[in-house]
Amino acid sequence: NHMDIDPKRRAVFEFIFGEEEGHFCVATRNARTGHFSEKFFRYPQELDEALNHCNRLRVTCDVWFCPQLFSHPKRKKEFAQSVTVAWGDLDDCHYEKMLIEPTVVLETSRDRYQGLWRFEEAIHPTDAEDISRRIAYFHEAEGMDKSGWDLTQLLRVPLTLNHKYANTAGLRNVEVVIARPERKYTEKDFNVYPEVKEFQKQEIPFPEAGTLPKKNARELLDA
Repeated sequence: NHMDIDPKRRAVFEFIFGEEEGHFCVATRNARTGHFSEKFFRYPQELDEALNHCNRLRVTCDVWFCPQLFSHPKRKKEFAQSVTVAWGDLDDCHYEKMLIEPTVVLETSRDRYQGLWRFEEAIHPTDAEDISRRIAYFHEAEGMDKSGWDLTQLLRVPLTLNHKYANTAGLRNVEVVIARPERKYTEKDFNVYPEVKEFQKQEIPFPEAGTLPKKNARELLDA
């Protein structure tokens, strides 16, 4: 039922992806069986279907999304398109410790966070990955997950349930604690984060033009 779609969740996705088009990945893992699966939706055309899919499975599954859109319905780096956000699994590093304030912050369990930084314009996938890596490495000593920076990373979908700690802390809703659309950044803004020496940028070619024909844009669109 489309009437059950939470407008806050819709607004988060619409803001993250803006007017981009591509294949949107929703991943689920059954809390009882451990079965993991991925389903792809065309963004923005099938956003309602994606949100309904999240609603249907939130009670029985952990639900994640990928903060990149893809040229093909496969969660692979080579299919990543222009990227609109940097992303990070802050874990128990508080979001106020970030050198640049996140645009969106999700509290995924008590005092554990995931963050997204919106770019003014979409940038090349490897540049977005590099920024995400620099943020993660810089804040590692404060508790940020150093492995949560790579393209194809999954983040929890806002307003779904985190089943990971259900046995000890009970089921907990993934909450949107910050959503500040005015916080948009350029690549240069992230120069405050030093480069990670052991990594060199790896160029991934863009998908060939024409793989995603433009349709009448715009309907707008959380780990």
